[in-house]
Amino acid sequence: MSAHTKDVQRDGRCSLTVQAADFKGAAQGRVVLIGTVNKVPDEDVAKKTALREKYLAKHKDAYWIDFGYVDCIYVNIYLLVANLIIIYIYITQ
Repeated sequence: MSAHTKDVQRDGRCSLTVQAADFKGAAQGRVVLIGTVNKVPDEDVAKKTALREKYLAKHKDAYWIDFGYVDCIYVNIYLLVANLIIIYIYITQ
């Protein structure tokens, strides 16, 4: 089992930063999503099936999804932190 999987199992708090591919530094726009990772309960077969189908629609060759050690997880986002660049347009006469 990977180190990040063990970390998330121990403490489900997580963050994800979304930025442009050409991001160069702190002055540029970005968004940070903060939330908690949760495992879909094994009893919730309908949700697990729906997530599996959605994943396979994006990753058609993901044969590993049916290996016994793959869990379905979701993230509850509870905070969004945005550093957006606002562009002002000045009209001169």
